[in-house]
Amino acid sequence: MALVIMMSSLQLAIRPAGLAKRSSDASFVGFGVISGLMSGLFATGGPPLVYHFFRQPMPHERVRETLVTAFGAAQVVRLILVAASGNLPTMSPIALVLAIPAVMLMTYAARRWPPSLSQETMRKIVFVLLFLSGLSLALPAAMHLAA
Repeated sequence: MALVIMMSSLQLAIRPAGLAKRSSDASFVGFGVISGLMSGLFATGGPPLVYHFFRQPMPHERVRETLVTAFGAAQVVRLILVAASGNLPTMSPIALVLAIPAVMLMTYAARRWPPSLSQETMRKIVFVLLFLSGLSLALPAAMHLAA
């Protein structure tokens, strides 16, 4: 799986311009399914969605908002399932109360003073983060196999 993530990031680096036209709805469903499977199996559901959305001819803001919404919805579902199963850690409500002001402050700061990054620069940042994500999965496995 790590190699797939790393190869996807390299493709983003090689062809940073993305696709000429929007992918089909079936493509979005397919990447959603892959993301869900990877999330359930490896707790790394983000890379397929990030890869797919950053290849689309969409404004940078729409990609960011869509990914934040998708990841937020996934976390809400996960939180509901954990709470329903009775496995919610006792520190979770405290962490939630502490996190809310931090999230609100950073959201305000990002809206008030957005970074002036071009779409190409953002794609390069995404490439680096995806590659490092794949590398962080591959290195422990490679070290385990080498030992």
